[in-house]
Amino acid sequence: MKKISFRFLTYEELCNLNIHSFNRCGHITLDDAQAHGTSERDYNTFIKRCERTLKDIKKNGYLETSVLIIAKCKEDGKIYLIEGQGRRGAIILGVNQGKLNVEAHSLNTIPCFMYDDELSYEDIGKKIEEHNIKKASP
Repeated sequence: MKKISFRFLTYEELCNLNIHSFNRCGHITLDDAQAHGTSERDYNTFIKRCERTLKDIKKNGYLETSVLIIAKCKEDGKIYLIEGQGRRGAIILGVNQGKLNVEAHSLNTIPCFMYDDELSYEDIGKKIEEHNIKKASP
């Protein structure tokens, strides 16, 4: 088992997380999603999920137990999101739409787990697959 550490992300770091090609849509704009091979239907499904999550965040705040999972890629040095694209999308949409305020909603301290060792791009894809497919109830 690979070692992970707990840390907090700022809103800027959250926005700068990269979406792996194995992930379902995690892009905030339709143009960006389509540029990465996502259909308009899949994009719209993602945005609807983000909007539901945004509604929860506005009502209840961002739960400190809603931990994202991230890893740094040893090939390109970028930080990739393994788990939490809907929460990330909800926060960015909320801020972009003026529905969330970063400071008022404590969005400069987003909890996450980060793999201590850098992972290959392929291994990041495998971690995404493990997290999303190998659950008892996917």
